[in-house]
Amino acid sequence: MQTDDLSAGEWIAPRLGAFGSGVRGVIPAGFEAYARILHPAESDTGEIVRWSEVAAACGKVAHPLMQFHSLVGVAPTEYDVDCAEWSGTVPDHGNLEPESLAALVDVLARHTVAPQRCWFGLWDGYGSPFGTERSTGEGAPRIDFDARVELPQRNYVLFGGPLEAALEIGHWPTKNWFLPHSPNIFWPDDASWCVATEIDLFCTYVGGSRALIDELLADERLEVWEAHLDDPVSHDSDALNS
Repeated sequence: MQTDDLSAGEWIAPRLGAFGSGVRGVIPAGFEAYARILHPAESDTGEIVRWSEVAAACGKVAHPLMQFHSLVGVAPTEYDVDCAEWSGTVPDHGNLEPESLAALVDVLARHTVAPQRCWFGLWDGYGSPFGTERSTGEGAPRIDFDARVELPQRNYVLFGGPLEAALEIGHWPTKNWFLPHSPNIFWPDDASWCVATEIDLFCTYVGGSRALIDELLADERLEVWEAHLDDPVSHDSDALNS
């Protein structure tokens, strides 16, 4: 449900770096460890593909700072790839697809004492009716964009609910057509971890305990790399594949 209690997000801004300062500008500092989850791409045959597979096909190097567009040799503004080595669609920016999000939520639930009380922020610039899958058959009501958490260069509409509600947030193009969309930032009430999906990036960052990050790194359902607060995030930061 949407909430007017914005105090739940007051801890985030003081722990964020300047916008554009790398990982620390995307997710709050202060956690024991961090991870980078890569959003999967889709081949021209509809197959879900990992970045490491695309890198191998294109003769590139898979590494923690790789950028998808550097792997396939197209500009960051291009969304379809058609080259001799690999053809398909680039990953979703600002949105972790539902299967990966479900795997992430499954792991996160084991690393908080407050899975029934979590907070979800959606960027307020989407400009479309957003809600939850549990809304009435008439579709979700338009969000009141005055209820926002304000962070550097980004404002978020705030929702509260159990952790699994992360899988039920989305966009209603029509009253009978629901498109799921991952939260752009979410965390439990005990702030034991935080997940951030910057709207312009093709990956999701997670901050939390060493145990949480190690479990994510070992989860075969996700393509995950260790991350650090000083890592760059820009599309031209992949020096090994430029």
